[in-house]
Amino acid sequence: MTEPAIQRKIDPARRPASATALDVSAPGNPAHREWAEAGLDAPDIEAIRAYRLGRLRAELAKRNCAGAVLFDPLNVRYATDCPNMQVWCLHNAVRYAFVATEGPVVLFDFHSCAHLSADLELIDETRPAIPFFYYQVGDREQEMAARWASEIGDLLRAAGGNRLAVDKCEIAGIDALRAAGIEVVAGQGATERARKIKHADEIKAMRRAIHACETGMAAMWQALEPGITENQLWSILHQANIARGGEWIETACCPAVPAPTRGSASAPTGSSRPAISSPSIPTSSVPMGIAPTSRARGSPAAAGRPTSRRRCTPSPWTSWKPTLRS
Repeated sequence: MTEPAIQRKIDPARRPASATALDVSAPGNPAHREWAEAGLDAPDIEAIRAYRLGRLRAELAKRNCAGAVLFDPLNVRYATDCPNMQVWCLHNAVRYAFVATEGPVVLFDFHSCAHLSADLELIDETRPAIPFFYYQVGDREQEMAARWASEIGDLLRAAGGNRLAVDKCEIAGIDALRAAGIEVVAGQGATERARKIKHADEIKAMRRAIHACETGMAAMWQALEPGITENQLWSILHQANIARGGEWIETACCPAVPAPTRGSASAPTGSSRPAISSPSIPTSSVPMGIAPTSRARGSPAAAGRPTSRRRCTPSPWTSWKPTLRS
């Protein structure tokens, strides 16, 4: 008996390529109406991409590097504008990019993900990544790292040099590169220096991102009521961020007014302390992600701060209210 053919409901090969991996341009994105109402001009994404890649290459040239290998998801996006599984890639070296100072940009992506970069003009080639971190390959780290280093070495020599900048890399990878005769130098400085000077269209993108973040903060303000927990309140910002094309929020700083202790008659009255501290809420990064903020170190309980499970007790909030800026 012949088995019936199984038709895949989701087939990446049949999915149309998009201008960006994140669906920021989708008609259903509420940010477009909000940006228009605020009078925020649209940035030229193509100009931003070209400018960023040019900035990075200029920094590599200053360091006499023939190219760079980028593992940090933020650096990969800066050079290619092609994100994928950003948070997972922050702690698993499964995705990286090779950027030649004078030559091609090669993105090494997770399997079945080539469609994400199909129409990004600055990416010359997409190849399957060679993972060599322990979670993926176990005791074959050195073997897989040697294979990875051999492929990177071929690209580097084709670019006309032997000096390679690397931003972040597993020890096995660094050892394999040096064993292959490649001069390895720290690359994080090059990426940070490249980002130091913004293009005019990057500023436009940042203004839109900040507006999207403040829209989420306004939604938090509207939802603030007695009994809501910090986590419930914080989840509203997550929803607003993702709905507008954001990727993730790295830290949570949402301190609540301490709830009444058991046996007390009522909460303190007349306090000017807000239920959430506005300066601690992060602003958006370019173009739509939420950037990290610093978080106080140490145990919240030990420091006398409320935990994420404590319920907020709103008090008069006269020092700050969300105001969307154009």
